[in-house]
Amino acid sequence: MEMPVSPLAPKTEPVLPPLAGVRLATHAAGIRYKGRDDLLLIELPKGTTAAGVTTRSKTRSAPVDWCRHALKKGKARAVLVNAGNANAFTGMRGEASVAACVGAAASLLNCKESEIYVSSTGTIGEFLPHEKIVDALPKALKKATTNAWAKAARAIMTTDTFPKMATRTADIGGTTVVINGIAKGSGMIAPDMATMLSYVVTDANIPADVLQALLSKGTDRSFNAITVDGDTSTSDTLLLFHRQRREQGPQEGVRQGPQGLQGQAQQPADRTGPSGHPRRRRRHQVRRGACHGRGQRGRGARHRPVHRQLATGQDRHCR
Repeated sequence: MEMPVSPLAPKTEPVLPPLAGVRLATHAAGIRYKGRDDLLLIELPKGTTAAGVTTRSKTRSAPVDWCRHALKKGKARAVLVNAGNANAFTGMRGEASVAACVGAAASLLNCKESEIYVSSTGTIGEFLPHEKIVDALPKALKKATTNAWAKAARAIMTTDTFPKMATRTADIGGTTVVINGIAKGSGMIAPDMATMLSYVVTDANIPADVLQALLSKGTDRSFNAITVDGDTSTSDTLLLFHRQRREQGPQEGVRQGPQGLQGQAQQPADRTGPSGHPRRRRRHQVRRGACHGRGQRGRGARHRPVHRQLATGQDRHCR
């Protein structure tokens, strides 16, 4: 049953501009939902650099484990995301599903498997029907286009009542760069990001080590600063991809762009928890530096989970 859109949803959806070489495709693979797209493929150009942060849960999903492995290489050619099944608590069979999806995508794009990133969101404890994803990949790639950001944001939704998107521009060395991001998330947003899945792509020329540092710092001040009911997740993932452009100059001022976008992308998730009810921000900045680092210091009595009972009637295992 479709849930009513939150009254706190933005009145208008932002229009995310195309990024050269970045193509997006969605497809109705029938993983769990009927009559809607539930598979997202983001194709990235050769030479794309990747950075990321993931859940701190000790029961993380197979896709999260794979992303951690791929991030050590730091290169990317594609992101594959399915909605409806989290592929979590699925053991070796879940790992096999990830391997099948990664292998199929790498073969299709003629790239290394370590350049493919995967995420799954939905019900936990159920085996992922990866055959449907593998079968849908060629069909999805044929539909890939540079201007499908809105469709991409909708394809990864689970219990979200509206898509989360953001875009920002920044001036770096006299060159205007673009940063686009999409996210999904509904409940269980603690201790860090929790049910959040987010994908950000920019054409700013940023070295890999700087890219990771900016992402980690920005996450502490955005996604890691919200909570709903104190529950963590198996699947939370935030990935940032840098598509190189030749004409850009020095990286002066680069910090403002990604961190500002993360704050902008976090705001819709911050507004609504399950059933479209408002969330509460964690405000811990009691003293200078108190909230820096992992964003956990000073939490204690200030942590106020919002409306645990709002999950009643919904799938509490949805990540």
